[in-house]
Amino acid sequence: MSFSSAEHMDHTLHHLLASFGEFSAEDIDAGMKVMIPKTFQKDDYLIQAGATCDWIGIVRSGIVRNYYISRKDEEVTYC
Repeated sequence: MSFSSAEHMDHTLHHLLASFGEFSAEDIDAGMKVMIPKTFQKDDYLIQAGATCDWIGIVRSGIVRNYYISRKDEEVTYC
């Protein structure tokens, strides 16, 4: 079986979600229809301070750092 990059991502994500055992195939298919792939570069912000996050992200490759600036003006990494 051969997949394009987007098809491979869809297949992999579908398999991952199915592995949780909490979603029916219909649930996964419905969710896949509303997902929008996004690409971020190093040092991009996924959300800015004070903003409300209204989306869920799934990291396909790489790493994401969660942090806040303390009252002492220090970066505090969490999660």
